[in-house]
Amino acid sequence: MGNIGYRRNRIWKLNQPCEHMKTKRNSLFIALALLVGVHSALAQNPVVTSFGGNGVLSCSNLAQGSVASVEWASTPSGPWQSDWTSLAAVPTDTNGSFTASVPMFYRVRGVARGALIPAGTFTMGDNLDNETDAVPAVAVNVSGFYMDVNLVTYSQWQSVFNWAINNGYSFTQAGLGKAADHPVQTVGWYDTVKWCNARSQLAGLAPVYFTDMQLTQVYTTGQIEPYVNWTNTGYRLPTEAEWEKAARGGVNGQRFPWGNTLSQSQANYRSFTNQVYDLGPFGFNAAFTNGVQPFTSPVGSFAANGRQSIFGR
Repeated sequence: MGNIGYRRNRIWKLNQPCEHMKTKRNSLFIALALLVGVHSALAQNPVVTSFGGNGVLSCSNLAQGSVASVEWASTPSGPWQSDWTSLAAVPTDTNGSFTASVPMFYRVRGVARGALIPAGTFTMGDNLDNETDAVPAVAVNVSGFYMDVNLVTYSQWQSVFNWAINNGYSFTQAGLGKAADHPVQTVGWYDTVKWCNARSQLAGLAPVYFTDMQLTQVYTTGQIEPYVNWTNTGYRLPTEAEWEKAARGGVNGQRFPWGNTLSQSQANYRSFTNQVYDLGPFGFNAAFTNGVQPFTSPVGSFAANGRQSIFGR
């Protein structure tokens, strides 16, 4: 297990236990990047067009391929919420009765497809800890792009995976996850790339990865080095430079987006406290271990980096 942060040519996960591992064509986990200029993250104005007696809600005026959040309230004035856990286990009183606020009103909020990582130059690598894979530090210019706010959850992976295997895709591994809201794990690079294509097609977007130089055959099966159409509108993995720029949160010269020290209140990792910047406490994060083995944390367990609203969440 290793410390958390951002360093060149490594996987650094901010909300799950991690090993120091070399990347294989950018990453083995999924922090999806959208190409610059694709579906701006401007606010949407969804319109609920119908809500039938059979419980089917219809909504329009959302950006193609975007994601929406359905919220409910017990009164027209709210409070509005999207968390249903309060109704999952309602305790009864001594008379065997209970009172609960239940969904009576619904609304839809448009959710942007990702956080905008603005174009610009940043310093890639650093000289802070004399790590060979972080030097030399160089200035790199990156075009703007959109990136998912959180790592892909197991539930999200399964949703696209199930669609994909029924639409001509094949995968080596089905993926695993501790729970629906935890990051997907045990997925390889090739399967991840194919999953990106499937997610793109499912959202009505042009896939990015192809099996031929002419960019006509969508990559759906096997294990090959795909050709990339960088101008298409679909999902893809971030490049190494894109990932580091996003993870740094718009700042240079620090170990982490929030500063130069790290504690388990900021990330899920195994601490050895043998580095001056590692404040621990020693061992696995107590909130995410069974006492013997560590496990992933739900996406959104930790604060975002504070500057670009991603990657800690």
